[in-house]
Amino acid sequence: MRKLLLLLLCLPMIGFGQTDLTPLLFQLIDSKDSRTLLENQQWNTNSINKQEDEYGISFNEFVLSKDVDFSEGNSSRCYLTINEYSSSSNIIILKLDNKDFYNQFKQIIVNSAYKKISQDVEYNTIEETYKKNPLHITFKEELNNHYQITLFNNRDKQKRYKSIKNKNRLGQRCITGNCNTGYGTKTYDSGSKYAGEWKDSKWHGQGTYTYENIPTGKGTTWGGIYIGYWKYGRRNGFGTNTYTNAGKYVGEYKDDKYHGQGTRTYPSGSKYVGEFRDDKYNGQGTMTWASGHKYVGGYKDNKRNGQGTMTYPLGSKYVGEWKYGDQNGLGTYTHSDGRVQKGLFENGNFLGE
Repeated sequence: MRKLLLLLLCLPMIGFGQTDLTPLLFQLIDSKDSRTLLENQQWNTNSINKQEDEYGISFNEFVLSKDVDFSEGNSSRCYLTINEYSSSSNIIILKLDNKDFYNQFKQIIVNSAYKKISQDVEYNTIEETYKKNPLHITFKEELNNHYQITLFNNRDKQKRYKSIKNKNRLGQRCITGNCNTGYGTKTYDSGSKYAGEWKDSKWHGQGTYTYENIPTGKGTTWGGIYIGYWKYGRRNGFGTNTYTNAGKYVGEYKDDKYHGQGTRTYPSGSKYVGEFRDDKYNGQGTMTWASGHKYVGGYKDNKRNGQGTMTYPLGSKYVGEWKYGDQNGLGTYTHSDGRVQKGLFENGNFLGE
């Protein structure tokens, strides 16, 4: 089950069926030589690398590719990345550009009683995660017709996190000052370091936390530095978090989450300025993209919601109601050539006056 996504994704549509693929899928789930297994299925190995995940645990990364005939006359190349661990299940990342197959596989997951646990929407990407313990599957769709599916065993990920967390706890060292109550500096085996105020052996007050690796829940490694206020070991109050490879956040925190007024910038050049709640855009905000798009208005759980104005690079503009990230409700769309559509919109489409 853990590698359900891997094979379903890039096998030909002919004879497509979950039952027919079950033996091969389970072979890949538990295989510690998945590269050889796939090469025997005519996958080509593009690269082999030794890597280390966000928990400091080593794994072998294999990137393979194959031209897949999804249907007669419809062939496209799929790229498959396997993060193969020696003592736990593997993580699978599949990239492809066949939307029909992507949607068909997602429907299989939905029909198999997987529960959607998250959905993040930005201007050019939609990301959804489904779970059926212990399996988690993430679908990422980009507007340029690129699709990605990631599969991992969440139970194994939690074990890896607990393992490195316990190791770090054993390796804590207070190198200067008072790391109980007062001001002190403590280092950790993970490479992270905290320098600042303490209370009852917890980070409390003004402090600086420098870290190399941190689990994000999406398999991403965000190293960086946080400078700001803490309350009993958690970010609370105003702070600045500069990530090594994921941009920057400047603003208010509550219990380690973006909460209140803040500014989030991204490596792509996009920037959000406004209200946050529980790590998400919630309330009034302004989002600008490097492409030239700009949105000013309401947000709910990272999606445009309520009254808002979107300005497009070529000069067109929409002013009106939004819901679920799309134009929904009454609004006015002014085209760059001066034409005006005023009336009811639904899921981004103009229905009429």
